[in-house]
Amino acid sequence: MASSTAATVQNTPLKVVVLGPTATGKTALGVALAKALQTDVISFDSQLVYRELAIGVAKPTEAERQGVVHHLMDWVDPTQRCSAGTFARKAAKLLASFEAQQRPVVLVGGTGFYLRALFDPGHVPPVAIDRDFRQAIADRLKAFPDTDLHAELHRLDPVRAGQLHPNDTGRLIRALEIIAATGQPIPPLEADGSQNRWAMADDICLIGLRFADRTAHIRHIEARLQAMIEVGFLEETQAILNTYGHCQALQHAHGYPELVDVIEGRRKLPDAIEQIGINIRQYSRRQMTWFRSLPNVQWLDVDRHDPQTIVTIALETLHKRNKTRS
Repeated sequence: MASSTAATVQNTPLKVVVLGPTATGKTALGVALAKALQTDVISFDSQLVYRELAIGVAKPTEAERQGVVHHLMDWVDPTQRCSAGTFARKAAKLLASFEAQQRPVVLVGGTGFYLRALFDPGHVPPVAIDRDFRQAIADRLKAFPDTDLHAELHRLDPVRAGQLHPNDTGRLIRALEIIAATGQPIPPLEADGSQNRWAMADDICLIGLRFADRTAHIRHIEARLQAMIEVGFLEETQAILNTYGHCQALQHAHGYPELVDVIEGRRKLPDAIEQIGINIRQYSRRQMTWFRSLPNVQWLDVDRHDPQTIVTIALETLHKRNKTRS
């Protein structure tokens, strides 16, 4: 079956994008499609870029990758941040390499801003890092530890503030930096959808995974979070904290700030788990809001189909796209 599957999709669009909110099975589908196409996966996930983070970000294990090469995972130090622009530059080089070889590629992830930066780079403000601005913020935080950057951003750009965790200092500073340089917030999504024209490109095929039943998705998120705790999420956080201190990754990635609070005695574990679950549910809702704005997505409901059926439908989608291109 594998050989016939590969034959039917050998002329697939060069860029197959598997997208959707967290905890919908994107990794498994991405691996299955990459194996069928005999190609690699490029991750567009802002949390999987970090080295050392594994359990808390649901980073696919070697067994889950099934021998498929995954690019743009484990390449950023936990002390550093990875902007959408930095990601897009690296991903664009990878895409150019695949295109030069006339090879398809599968992109998998849930960070819409990364995806937009890659395929619509003009939409991302070209604001360089301002060392003086950042030093001024650092000096202010040192002098006034209670400074609330999230509240400050909310006054200037409530939309962007709503997308960021209050403890995500790096991204809060970046948003404030863009506003200081441009005099305006990060550009919002245009009402006419013009910023998503890239999704209509002939060589891009978008496949989205979602739950038809929101309650079922919430239950799945909660079960996965509990499983993460049981296999060592807290211990992983402790190890990273011991090695890197209050680093960028621990401020940015979901769940880690709350577990740092547990480690340092500011929260009880049950309270932290509850808050992490709330944050992830809210994040998944924001993800769906963004992805729904994209045209041309073949949506598949993971709670209405078994995994093999999902793969079959996805491959059929690629085959149909080939017919329209030929």
